[in-house]
Amino acid sequence: MSPKNLWGDLSDLEIVRTPKDVLKEQADFLTRATEGVLVGNVDEIDVRGDFRYDFNVTVPSVNNYTLTLLIIQYGLQLYPVRVSVMAPRFTETCDDEKEFEAVLTKVLSSKEVKLILSRLLSQAR
Repeated sequence: MSPKNLWGDLSDLEIVRTPKDVLKEQADFLTRATEGVLVGNVDEIDVRGDFRYDFNVTVPSVNNYTLTLLIIQYGLQLYPVRVSVMAPRFTETCDDEKEFEAVLTKVLSSKEVKLILSRLLSQAR
């Protein structure tokens, strides 16, 4: 007797863009924009019941020096997502993707982050 499908049709399940996906896109953009001198990466951190990701910048030519720019954490529903920023230091909760992207724009284009990137690029020379 062959097994019975009790799930029904799973072909129409929606696949959505997650906060992790947004971070990975930005990590890839940083790596391309600096021609690999600075490497953006997103590390998954084990936190029971939640998803947590650290957004890091690594400088391969300086012993793989790594700096965490920000941390995000969220539950199964994806939003709200809590964003903890290292420089300038603050925490903000975003209720949806639009708010999340607005916070990331504010952080990633800030004077503080640009100064950090400048110093990391200078170290890599």
